[in-house]
Amino acid sequence: MNNIIYPLHVGTLKTKHSGLIHSGKSDIYVDAPIFMWYIDGTEENIIVDTGPANSEWGTRFHNPLTKRTDQEVEAALQKVNLRLEDIKIVINTHLHWDHCYGNTLFPNARFLVQRNELRYAAAPDLKDEKYYENKITIPPYIQMFNKFDCLDGDEQITDGIQVLSLPGHSPGMQGVLVNTQKGKYLIASDAIPTYQNLKHQVAPGIHSDYSDSLESIEKSKSYADVIIPGHDPLVLKSKYFGLTT
Repeated sequence: MNNIIYPLHVGTLKTKHSGLIHSGKSDIYVDAPIFMWYIDGTEENIIVDTGPANSEWGTRFHNPLTKRTDQEVEAALQKVNLRLEDIKIVINTHLHWDHCYGNTLFPNARFLVQRNELRYAAAPDLKDEKYYENKITIPPYIQMFNKFDCLDGDEQITDGIQVLSLPGHSPGMQGVLVNTQKGKYLIASDAIPTYQNLKHQVAPGIHSDYSDSLESIEKSKSYADVIIPGHDPLVLKSKYFGLTT
């Protein structure tokens, strides 16, 4: 397969270490990059996740968020020579505010989400309401509710691209498994937010179910040759993944 994965940097959160890694340090803050992923090699022009709100909104209601002009969704796409209207498929790994705020910008896309995630987003537990912004505003996933195609578990999306159900961080969390020249790469998103979660077999600090999180890490390892975490600064060192040079 000739699929290539491009991590597009669309903002940076300053968050507690314990928010990324269960039992991490709550008094230490780290910079967590936010990514939108472009999968090159398909006719459909596939994007995984669409990034957070603007800096003012994110900082006011969540964590301190910085987002440069060149990290806006449209500008980030220009770095891979794409326009908003070129995107045909958007895969939302989950519907937390920092992963789906750009959904409304894509006029020609269909949106893929796990059915369990959409159900839970509509009426989450009290501890999770802020991540879905239920009591803050009309969330972006509600604004384009009619454009979702709901998935039930693992599913092949197109040749060489599959979603894997990876619950734990959220009930309907999913990753995206991509066949490349260098093997199977998993866009793990918040199922595995950092390389430390993977190395030490530790669940994300934010999770709906701890046991599910650990099982999803094991599942990820069994399917993928290489796992790309969702918020690790080390990802920024790579312009792309999966291409043999």
